[in-house]
Amino acid sequence: MAGCLPGELHAGAHVEKVVEDRLYASTVSRDFLGITREPPAPSWFPRLQYFVLIGTIPEGARRKLGIEWTARDELLLRAIGKTVPYTIPLLPERLRYFPIAYEARRLERNRQRLRKVLELRPM
Repeated sequence: MAGCLPGELHAGAHVEKVVEDRLYASTVSRDFLGITREPPAPSWFPRLQYFVLIGTIPEGARRKLGIEWTARDELLLRAIGKTVPYTIPLLPERLRYFPIAYEARRLERNRQRLRKVLELRPM
């Protein structure tokens, strides 16, 4: 299949087999889905996270877990997926990276500035 990474077809078949043969709706999975479906803080971001989480798990897993996923949901998920690469670069750097990565990038910029100042100082 064009556009697949090496081993991707095999991995997809493996995931489908595991979902069909081994996955079941456990108390843990229901608790997790309940927590992510109704986040403690009212905000759009956790709802978006839940939507993307549910949309990216295999269809067989959604079926076994009793999660409804409509054609409209699929269209919305695909629209979000096409939008993300264009919107992420527009965000400030501190929002584009995890805090530890943002801090590492900031420290490296400061080190580079210090090296430049040290190179330019008269001796």
